[in-house]
This record gives sequence, C-alpha cells and structure tokens, in this order.
Amino acid sequence: CGLGLCAVHDNLYAFGGWIGSEIGNTIEMFNPDVNRWQQHGKMPCSRFAMGLVKSGRIPSLVYVVGGANEFGIELNSAECYNPVTREWTDLPPMRVRRSFVNCAVMEGYLYAVGGWNEHDGTLSSVERYSIDEDAWEDVVDMGTSRAGASVAAVHGFVYVIGGRSVVEGYTFPTTVDTVECFDPHTRSWLDVPANLSGRCEAGVAVM
Repeated sequence: CGLGLCAVHDNLYAFGGWIGSEIGNTIEMFNPDVNRWQQHGKMPCSRFAMGLVKSGRIPSLVYVVGGANEFGIELNSAECYNPVTREWTDLPPMRVRRSFVNCAVMEGYLYAVGGWNEHDGTLSSVERYSIDEDAWEDVVDMGTSRAGASVAAVHGFVYVIGGRSVVEGYTFPTTVDTVECFDPHTRSWLDVPANLSGRCEAGVAVM
C-alpha cells in the first residue's frame, strides 16, 4: 500500500510503501520473461505516498519525489535511481513538503503536483524540476487543491485527475471528480470535462 510502481527496460519496479505494518525502503523487480519478482536494491530512506515517474531520456532513470517517512513526516526530498547501475542521485529539495503527491515528466521537466502536508493541508501548489538545470521552480497553482490525484503527461499537457480536496462547507477533504491540465507554453491551467466518478489515489497510464 502507498508504494510506487514504474516500468523500465521491460521490467516492473516496486518502490517502498507499506510492507506489512512497516514503511519499507526496498525495491523489487518483476521480470516478465521469467515470471518472477526479485529484490533489486533499497531506497535511501523508507517512504510511502510518494510521487514516482520514469524519465523520457536515455539512460532511463526513475524519479522518487516527496512522500512520508516511517514517522509519518512529509518529505521535500527527491532522488533519481538508475536501475542498471543501481545508483541513487540526490536532487535539490522541493520548496514544499508533499505526501500523496504525483508526478509527470514532460519536455525536460519533472512536475510535482499537489499533495498534502500537516501544515498546509491539501495543496494546490505545483513545482517543476529542470533536469538540465538541476533546479526546482514554482508553477502557477491549480484551480483546485488536491492530494492523491492522478497525473500524466499527454500531447504536451500535464493532466491532473481527481484526488482529495477541501470543499467549501466541509471540514474534511472529499474525493473530487474534477480534471484540469497545465499548458507549459501559456503557463496556465485549463479546465477539462469532469471524470464520471470522483477518484482518489487511482492509477493512470498513457498508451
């Protein structure tokens, strides 16, 4: 539960998450050719509810962003992992601590979208990391604060689907069905027709 999944070099990798009653730091790899899972390494720290995405460049790297540690403290740290060399590289820290964050990579940028932390609650803020410049910068806020939203990059836009948000009149976050997308050329968020159902912490894939 709360783990990250990513496909690289035709293998499937599972990072961290709840392992039984503990927060794990292990990586497992599934090789479909032999139909078997095996241990592949460890993360620098135990975490769950983090963002995880593969870069679109060669070599293929896996970016692990934010999440919460074994003490339930939200993180602003980020790292990238090379599945071939099994080496980790630290990225500069994000400006905001984000658990239940999701990510997308597009046009040389890694986007960290929304999330939650104890100080601010659900977040509408977005940051992006320049892979070439090795630095984070703020992106204009979303129209809706979201934790546990689904995020994907398609045709030059970053789409954000559902999540939990604080709705006016409600004390606790509620699951939302709204969708919005970010246009990096106008640096603005555009409304997209709502999902048929409100969804939180759902999986999304581009094919």
